[in-house]
Amino acid sequence: MSEHGVNAYLNRRLEIVPDHTHPLSDVEALELSEILKNDASKYYRSGIVTYIEAISGISRKTWSWSAVKLYYSVFYLVRSLLALEGVAYVSVGKKLGWIRTVPGAVFTKFPDKRACTGDPQATKKNLSGSHGSVLYLLEKNFPNSRLLSQEIDGLYPTEWLMRAREYHNYQVCGFADPKPTTFFEKHSLERQGLARLVAAYLADEENLYTFSPEHAIVAYPTFVLKHVAKRFEDIASITTPATYWHEESGDNHPELTNDDSEEFTRMATALIEAASAPMESLQPLFAYAFSNYARRH
Repeated sequence: MSEHGVNAYLNRRLEIVPDHTHPLSDVEALELSEILKNDASKYYRSGIVTYIEAISGISRKTWSWSAVKLYYSVFYLVRSLLALEGVAYVSVGKKLGWIRTVPGAVFTKFPDKRACTGDPQATKKNLSGSHGSVLYLLEKNFPNSRLLSQEIDGLYPTEWLMRAREYHNYQVCGFADPKPTTFFEKHSLERQGLARLVAAYLADEENLYTFSPEHAIVAYPTFVLKHVAKRFEDIASITTPATYWHEESGDNHPELTNDDSEEFTRMATALIEAASAPMESLQPLFAYAFSNYARRH
């Protein structure tokens, strides 16, 4: 994987302008914006591949690693969204921080702590590493985002998902597989039933499942994926995920029905079949499908 474009640009800039807090010029802000557009598509690609692998794992009852991958899919997708909106998580001169791609913006260090909920009186947690930092950037810059519009069990949904990942990754002594953990009790179905459930998440416009603790382990990442796809389409100057995949792989987009319910069912069924289907054949399908979804919503 190549170095993040913004990191490379700012570190080259540091060789010319030794002060990493020097404000961006108009030209630098424009150049960084263009670099972030390319980074956004790459982060999206990582997010959608990880999401597909997670759903595939659920169909095989590998619950623990599926939980980890569902969290990582959201992590990549949030990075993609931040890049789309001109917010870059960067490492400049071995210093971690962030910067907006607007003239006059300066490199800003992260605080020591971040909130886990919208309650200003709630205890904050130590902020360390890329994961907490990326989630902080979403919460700091876009507190009114639909991604944070409701909490799950009194936590930001991003924080709730991070803790679900930590539970499966660190807190449980050994994987419970093939027995599902409490997070996945609604998903311990045969493939056909699981496909119907994922299709319901894909079609959910009222957020009936998105922030429900019983469904959120899969429903929230699905919601994030749809949200990011729509932002690609809203910002017309950015290469869409579908176009990006077409250019990268040379594959033609598969034909999809114009009826949403049929499309979502087909998408969900393809996800469940990912265990036996080549990953390369599914990537163009979902890149196109989510872009197709975004254009109609």
